[in-house]
Amino acid sequence: MSRHDDRDRAIALAGVVEGAALVAETARSGSVHPRDLQRALATLFTFDAESAEQAMGGLAAMKPALRQLRDQLAKPQDPDLTRYGISLLHHARVLLTRQDLLSTLRTGLEALRSEAAERPADDPQTIASLAELYTNTVSVIEPRILVRGNSEQLSRPDVANLVRTLLLCGIRAAVLWQQCGGSRWRLLFGRRGLIQACEALMARD
Repeated sequence: MSRHDDRDRAIALAGVVEGAALVAETARSGSVHPRDLQRALATLFTFDAESAEQAMGGLAAMKPALRQLRDQLAKPQDPDLTRYGISLLHHARVLLTRQDLLSTLRTGLEALRSEAAERPADDPQTIASLAELYTNTVSVIEPRILVRGNSEQLSRPDVANLVRTLLLCGIRAAVLWQQCGGSRWRLLFGRRGLIQACEALMARD
């Protein structure tokens, strides 16, 4: 992926918003729909994608997230979504400067890919392994991402592992945003272009 435009960046940023939304949902209710989890996990195991669309699982699957991104850019309504999104973008930016962490992350994902493919998306062992990978890489970066929600749910080890795994999915999209030329300045001053890109992508068959 050598040349990028706002459509690529919109797809990547929609992935960030989707990851943030799934984290928020899990923190509140303790679970997410298996279909959403399966799609999010698939992005972790897609290496060397030729396009942003391919990296994020295809345009059709991204349309709900693109709609959510458009609405959030036009008029932010969910403070948790904004807070998690900003944290994911920050951590991805730092992560890209840490080759040691990137190498550990890539090696860990490659080791998990084959066994994850043979299990259900919500397999506790896979989720626990991904959560541990997050703890050993992204969680090293300060300040740590603080997740707020239902304390009773968040105290459960399986829910905590799922939150960490979904944060890792959000980091995957945030890294793609950086690789597509995304930046804080572009997010601040290029919102109109990103909104237009979301609308154009949603209109495609």
